[in-house]
Amino acid sequence: QNQFEQYDAETFAQAGVAYDEAAAAYGTADSASLEAAARSVALYEKVMNEGYRVWSQDLIAKNGEIIALCDAIKAKRSLPNEYASADETYQKALLQGKANDWEGAYGSLSASLVAFADVYQNASLKRNAAETAIATAKSRQEESTALALKADEVAPLPEGAEGFSEEAASETA
Repeated sequence: QNQFEQYDAETFAQAGVAYDEAAAAYGTADSASLEAAARSVALYEKVMNEGYRVWSQDLIAKNGEIIALCDAIKAKRSLPNEYASADETYQKALLQGKANDWEGAYGSLSASLVAFADVYQNASLKRNAAETAIATAKSRQEESTALALKADEVAPLPEGAEGFSEEAASETA
């Protein structure tokens, strides 16, 4: 179904031979049939594991790319819980790979890729909202300064007016 035979054609062929031996011995030599069937299953599982290992390598690279993007926008700081959850899933996947459970690793890698993509998207939205708020505040400040300068031209405050001073504002109020 997944065409994993391309990743370990020799083992796949051996599994097919063992399956044929099991089918041929069935009903006449049941013990030999069972042994050949077990060998066939083990060989097919080896092929399947190799296929998931190859697929997992691609997902490890993709996870690395999205993690780098998340780190570039400091997503770990802006969404610490979501980032930690995605990273936990990723670390679990790496452990599954080290344990030679590549089917499990593939599932966890797929989940971590989706989780990190969500973290990146949400952190980007949060960052964009903050940048918009900063730009809006800066624009309002510039408008206020311009309005104050215009008011000062139209009706300047007299020297010594209450609340007016050339000194910098005190930070202790």
